[in-house]
Amino acid sequence: MLAAAALLLSYVESILPLTPGIPGVKLGLPNLIVVLCLYLYGWKEALLMNLARVLLSSFLFGNLYGMLYSLCGALFSFAAMGLSKRSQRFSMVGVSVLGGVFHNIGQLLAAIFVVQTIQIGYYLPWLLIAGCLAGIFNGICARTALNHLPADIEKKGEERKKKMFAYLIGTVAEVTPEKLVLEVNRIGYNIRIPASAVSLLPPVGEEVKIYTYTSVREDAVTLFGFLRKDDLEMYRQLINVSGIGPKAGLSILSALSADEIRLAVLSQDEKAIAKAPGIGRKMAQKIILELKDRISLEDAFAGGGETVQAAPAAGNGSLSRARQEAVEALTALGYSASEALRAVKAVEREDMDVEELLKAALKKMY
Repeated sequence: MLAAAALLLSYVESILPLTPGIPGVKLGLPNLIVVLCLYLYGWKEALLMNLARVLLSSFLFGNLYGMLYSLCGALFSFAAMGLSKRSQRFSMVGVSVLGGVFHNIGQLLAAIFVVQTIQIGYYLPWLLIAGCLAGIFNGICARTALNHLPADIEKKGEERKKKMFAYLIGTVAEVTPEKLVLEVNRIGYNIRIPASAVSLLPPVGEEVKIYTYTSVREDAVTLFGFLRKDDLEMYRQLINVSGIGPKAGLSILSALSADEIRLAVLSQDEKAIAKAPGIGRKMAQKIILELKDRISLEDAFAGGGETVQAAPAAGNGSLSRARQEAVEALTALGYSASEALRAVKAVEREDMDVEELLKAALKKMY
């Protein structure tokens, strides 16, 4: 689809008077598609798509000299965009501007070679201005398109990057209220973690397993980490809610556990979700609306699966049933589902029956 769009823009350039003054030299509007491909799929795919576009458009709409101009412009432009994106010092618009400028420089050099005179170099100032304007236009259009692409198209390009790491096992090197530095094979990874996970981490120098989510943005690649796989799965569900980004999802999991979020959604307890920093009542309602069909009651009472330290295998089923009955009894007394679950989990022990668990939870709440 992107290749077809690039070919269409090449055709538009071939029939409209978009030349900056030198016959055969165009403004590089197909760079809009190259920028999109570069950010969605990577440099290899973008390079192949760009070369295929140049050859096809030259064959269909141009001639030998046109192919030479296009090829030089495409190679110069792609080299500038690829290197600037890799440096992570430029925004998408900045990358596009560099692509537009070097696109025109490449075509100017090709024109000098064809005409065999350097006098044509007098066009350079106009070409630089035209390249900047075209780059700004292409960059803004590409950024807008990325924000409105269908989810299935965007996910194809991002999914490989986001699944770069499933988890990391390494030594705790540094812990702050917002991040963990995990040393793996003599490399330190900065990992953003929920505030609630800080107290559960082992001391510095000890080994820990962190389940990770890789956030790939225009200007940064960030690792988010969780001690339980269940927390990671809940985090993925949260950031799939429209309006919830990686930082907002981490904020929610800093205030509530995955189980508490499930119960809050199922009981439509918007106040519990709104306790998270930066999450208002309307956003909490939106989270409940979008997640209520994806969460079951069994998930909420299951206990969340893997923990930092493996739980004893025996008695887990009875403990889950006792927890469920105790939470249901507390909600019948007027407590919210999230408050009830939080109290029950704070006092539960493996040897407790429902009555003992309920009494301990009530004492905890009073």
